[in-house]
Amino acid sequence: MLVKPELLLVLGLSRYVQDFIGAGVTTSGNLYGLPDNYWTAIGSHLVLRAGSTYLSAQGFAIPFLLIVPAATLFVTAPERTRSPLAWLGYGVIWVGLLLTLTRMTIVACLLQSIVIMGMRRRWSTLVWGAIVAVLAALILVGVVPGLSTFVWETLTWQTGSSISHIQDWRRGLDNFAHYPLGVGLGATELTAWRFGVKPLAGDNQYLRYALELGIVGLILHLLILAGAVTTGLEASRRARSPVARDTGLLVAMTALGVVLNGWSADVFNAMLLSYVFFWLLGSVTTASQS
Repeated sequence: MLVKPELLLVLGLSRYVQDFIGAGVTTSGNLYGLPDNYWTAIGSHLVLRAGSTYLSAQGFAIPFLLIVPAATLFVTAPERTRSPLAWLGYGVIWVGLLLTLTRMTIVACLLQSIVIMGMRRRWSTLVWGAIVAVLAALILVGVVPGLSTFVWETLTWQTGSSISHIQDWRRGLDNFAHYPLGVGLGATELTAWRFGVKPLAGDNQYLRYALELGIVGLILHLLILAGAVTTGLEASRRARSPVARDTGLLVAMTALGVVLNGWSADVFNAMLLSYVFFWLLGSVTTASQS
């Protein structure tokens, strides 16, 4: 709220993004030369999204695939009743995620929370959470101009980002049919643009692995994600300590979120998510084996 786009322009952030990082292709839609996904259009207004030091709302949102299930596990722990302050903190986390307006990540985190509460049989919490969410949504739709249209276009895949996703997926699938063994690293996503090459795929983690590493790399990637889910669930059922069981469920739910969000983004570009996720996965694997 305090650091405005004008201040970022004075600090030279636009030149940093365009010249040093070489990501000028992502800055063509605004007057400031900042990443375009720093804003989103709601009705006739450009709305500033919650972002990170990477000036990317998506880069800020994706780590919530780990943060939200961890917070959900904390507030729904059966050992004790959580204080109102803990629930307030949980609400603040959700507000931070919602302000990013990163729709696929929000849906993935919502499904993670529902699964966790269902597995822990916290039905009353799930019902009250649904009531609060519906009431908040109705209030926001009534207060924020153009939000209802934004939601409807999102659900019917009519937004500009939805259309671009579909175009990228079609191009990626077509290129994968031509290069099933892959074409090497750096051929997709923003990496290709940075080096003056038109990317063969974008906005899809699976197509990135498929086109850069081929069918073998894609299969191994899918096996890793499947192994993370099964290892986490096994640890959540059989581990001796409550901490190990909770961590196993956290790993499984984070992997589920990665599986879902990977359809519209290269999730492992977010270092906070990828580093911590694989560290936890290795820890849970070791604990379950012993």
